[in-house]
Amino acid sequence: MPTETETKFAGVDHDALRRRLQALGARRVSLVFEDNAVWDTIDRKLRQKGQLLRLRQDDAIRLTFKTPAPGGTGQLKVVEEHETQVEDAQAMGQVLAGLGLLEVFRYQKLRETWVLDEESGGVLCLLDRLPFGDFLELEGPAEALAQACRALGLDPLAGTSKTYHALHQEHCARLGLPAEDSFVFSEAQARQLHALVRD
Repeated sequence: MPTETETKFAGVDHDALRRRLQALGARRVSLVFEDNAVWDTIDRKLRQKGQLLRLRQDDAIRLTFKTPAPGGTGQLKVVEEHETQVEDAQAMGQVLAGLGLLEVFRYQKLRETWVLDEESGGVLCLLDRLPFGDFLELEGPAEALAQACRALGLDPLAGTSKTYHALHQEHCARLGLPAEDSFVFSEAQARQLHALVRD
């Protein structure tokens, strides 16, 4: 089964990380605005199992299913991931609804993708801007992730295996705000971020 190993860092400085990535010879791959719809049963059975069914639109439309896999820690999340590109997001949504699923929440982010140590397999370095902060997500083999952290001046033990949904819930709790599943940009913010992608 295809597996994905990742770790996240909150409150990062994207400009400093870009400079460090450039100094390390990393390659910038893409900049996209993501709109993600998460689907589940009415009683949230997928979430209870730690599973995710996501319909993502950025420069393509992809349906992704993730389920927990062995090897995760407090810092590393390991999942089996199955993904396929689809042609029509609305039609795919109708298929999912026809199977008895609901769109339970949405989230958006601006994602800038870099590849570090490409010759030795590569670690994806994802500079993510979300409505509640800036993050770095690293994806790759566990040993390579630890090396990438140190090369970027980060402590591997400071990473987290938490999902963005869980981190958003913690953010709301810290600010004394009501818990919200969805986290999306305002229309004005989304327009600005789309403009960055076009430029």
